[in-house]
Amino acid sequence: MIKQRCRAIFLVILAAFFLMPGLISCSKSDGNQGTEKGDKQKAEETVNFALDAFIVNLNTPKGTSFLKASLQLELASAALAERAKTKTPHLRDAIVTVLSNKTPEELMTVEGKQQCKDEIALIVNQILGEGSVKNVYFTDFVMQ
Repeated sequence: MIKQRCRAIFLVILAAFFLMPGLISCSKSDGNQGTEKGDKQKAEETVNFALDAFIVNLNTPKGTSFLKASLQLELASAALAERAKTKTPHLRDAIVTVLSNKTPEELMTVEGKQQCKDEIALIVNQILGEGSVKNVYFTDFVMQ
């Protein structure tokens, strides 16, 4: 009798485990169909702009720490990508300045990396115009 109850409980838990994701996805799509279309259109409008890798000395007393980072900027439109191409030297200079002012300790944490991304977005928005950068993505990040 105890075995049967354990099996029944196990089957209920197993069924809930497999059915729950389907129920959650159904409830999400029912109430937010218009929002999802808006999010898709918004995502389609943005463009990623890749910059060549940055290799900088980090801000340390001895000056022996290096950072190699590659990043991509998510821009609000394709027209901004064309503008970014013409402003690449300005963008690289500003980003090198931001990165080289960081300490290894700051960049070791997730919060430090996020703050660095925020600073890069801020400085790039100053160069390309407010609201140009939607997000900054590190595609390569190595410290030594």
